[in-house]
Amino acid sequence: MYHISIHSTTIGVWGFRKIKGMNPPELFDRLRNNHPEVVIQIINAKFVAGLDHVRKIAYQVLLDIQEKKLLVQKEDLHLLMKMTCQAQIAQAIKVGGVAGSIDVVVIGLGKKRDVDDVSLTLNKLFGKDSNEVILLVPARQKFLMSFHNIPKHLILSLEKRGRDITDILVEKAALLCLRN
Repeated sequence: MYHISIHSTTIGVWGFRKIKGMNPPELFDRLRNNHPEVVIQIINAKFVAGLDHVRKIAYQVLLDIQEKKLLVQKEDLHLLMKMTCQAQIAQAIKVGGVAGSIDVVVIGLGKKRDVDDVSLTLNKLFGKDSNEVILLVPARQKFLMSFHNIPKHLILSLEKRGRDITDILVEKAALLCLRN
């Protein structure tokens, strides 16, 4: 598990390998009922381009919450839409949601004490977390490039400047709010 602090908010980030046997609606209801003070989202790990990606998107989401500029009424769905760069709720759930036996990244936004409580619940549900699930690996970058139609020459240009695909994804997520 990683803890990231942004202003007075703690962002908990957990990776879990091959979760299965979970009914997504029941799972989300259980987490929301047990931790109503934390914005929680479970995302298909293939849409997470590393911890820096999560940090930058979480920062955007916190600003959107503060400025009341959410894409949808539910903060957790707004987070999913930003992480997957999808303007439609149904599409964000379809591509980035929990289905089958997949690696997932769980993101929780709240007070440190509350986020730590979520950690206990997640470990009971899924077992030990795995930080490796969060890392940007070449296969995931290749998937993200294909999914978001990002040309290889753009990635190479970014890498020459010490940057990576995260910058493109964060910018794309920021542009979602400008459409409304």
